[in-house]
Amino acid sequence: MLNIKERMDDVVRENGLRGVAKECKQELENNKPLNDVKRKSILSKYLNKFTTWLSPDQLNKTTVNIWLSVYVEKLHKEEKHG
Repeated sequence: MLNIKERMDDVVRENGLRGVAKECKQELENNKPLNDVKRKSILSKYLNKFTTWLSPDQLNKTTVNIWLSVYVEKLHKEEKHG
């Protein structure tokens, strides 16, 4: 069972990931219409900041750019569907 500090660390980490993804999503929306080159350029701008919030487990599962894309898409769905 996780103790309180470990759970708080998880919450802080998740908030950090969502915060960076939200900034990235906002920039993507401000630069519409997007093409692949523009999208990749914007995503790559946020990779270093996003990487600092990923857990070692997440880093071992898949690449950082996929994680960032997933979080951006997740935020988009939450805003669209509540």
